[in-house]
Amino acid sequence: MTDTTTFSQTTHDPGASPADRATSLMLLALACAMGYMAFSGTYTHYTTPRTLPYIIAATILLAILGAVAWIGAFHTTPRSMQRLLAGIVIPMLLIAFPPHPEQTASDQYAGGQPVAIRPHDHLHGMDAKARTLHISDDEFGSWYEYIDSHPTQFQGYTVTVTGFISSSSTTGKQQFRLSRMLMTCCILDMTPFGFTVDTSGQSTKRQHNSVIGKTAQNGTWVTITGILKPTSIGTKDHAYNGMALHVISASPAHAVNGYYYRP
Repeated sequence: MTDTTTFSQTTHDPGASPADRATSLMLLALACAMGYMAFSGTYTHYTTPRTLPYIIAATILLAILGAVAWIGAFHTTPRSMQRLLAGIVIPMLLIAFPPHPEQTASDQYAGGQPVAIRPHDHLHGMDAKARTLHISDDEFGSWYEYIDSHPTQFQGYTVTVTGFISSSSTTGKQQFRLSRMLMTCCILDMTPFGFTVDTSGQSTKRQHNSVIGKTAQNGTWVTITGILKPTSIGTKDHAYNGMALHVISASPAHAVNGYYYRP
């Protein structure tokens, strides 16, 4: 009778390999880069401010993964290293060398604090009894959207608002847009939006012509006071009915940095 003895074979976990440590350092480096991008505000080169909480969450997750990789909790294979290099190095290069919006016309409006277009429950500057509305810089976008959604409610109101002049093929010869900048996806796709201004009123020409007539070019900042009225907007062949500010007075204004976005 033959005795057999079974010996248990133990496995030894070698811990973190050099490849694991390299993966950890790459993940931690990307987390640091994303954290800097989030808190410095440069993330707006790529996306709107509403994504900031997701960027911060991704930064924390990357830092956790980097710490876990450092202790060898998961191991990196040569194939996975190739994927990691593509998935980490490319984003880091984009963060280190971001696109340069200063090469575009929107740069002069893109600096400063991004301003969210908020619900219209707590807006300021309206005097319903006097039928006047003074729009502050931070509420330009919110008031524009509210008036655009309720045009008849504000018909006949005297409105004072500041923006820059922008021409468009959708405005007539004696019309322009009083605009601010709106970001849809990222800083590179910012476009002007705002109120249509009509300067055709004969009775007020002498009051505003010295400001608008000599400086009515794209990018000129002005403060306009005008009456909101139903107006034919556009050229003779391509006109539509809408609300426009008919100028009472106009004065030069300082440029307002910043832009609007929809949260």
